[in-house]
Amino acid sequence: MCSQILCAGVWALGCALALPALFNDVTRLKNDSDWMICSDNFDIGNAAKWRIAIRGFRHIFGFLLPLGVMVTCYSITIARLLRTRGFQKHRAMRVILAVVVVFLFCWLPYHLSMIVDTLLRADLIPNDCARRTSVTTALGVTNSLALLHSCINPVLYAFVGEKFRKRMRMLLQRKMAQERLSMSKYSRSTSQTSEGNGTVL
Repeated sequence: MCSQILCAGVWALGCALALPALFNDVTRLKNDSDWMICSDNFDIGNAAKWRIAIRGFRHIFGFLLPLGVMVTCYSITIARLLRTRGFQKHRAMRVILAVVVVFLFCWLPYHLSMIVDTLLRADLIPNDCARRTSVTTALGVTNSLALLHSCINPVLYAFVGEKFRKRMRMLLQRKMAQERLSMSKYSRSTSQTSEGNGTVL
């Protein structure tokens, strides 16, 4: 029951954090019909305050809180692993370290770019055309890197695991053996057909 409530709470929080996407708007430029601008459209209250509040929630619940949970839980796990005997603990520690490093590598640049963008919009950093262009480009690149984390994580868990690598190696070896067998059968049948037709190879 406790785990079900916790899972429901996490899903509810995830849905709540996705609600700001409802304020995204697309505007087509009047001069050129092929160009469109995607932006936040806050009709209620001060747009700048709404943007800062929403980005604050993203930083806290999208980066700082998950990082805090990961570091806390993995620190407890590593402490328990260090007290156990056996060589398996080094592999588990490698997985933990890889997961944390990949999370930081993928998400930290995006959140730093978003913080700089927020400071520019709040006029806390001098805003000019070159800086605005640089931050916009950085947001696009780092956003792609952050979304890539969802693809890397499952692969990371799979390929770092010893059992997965061993079974994958066995599967590839079996597949290659089957292909060699089928090729040898094909070449044998081809040579027999050619000999039956009187063709000299």
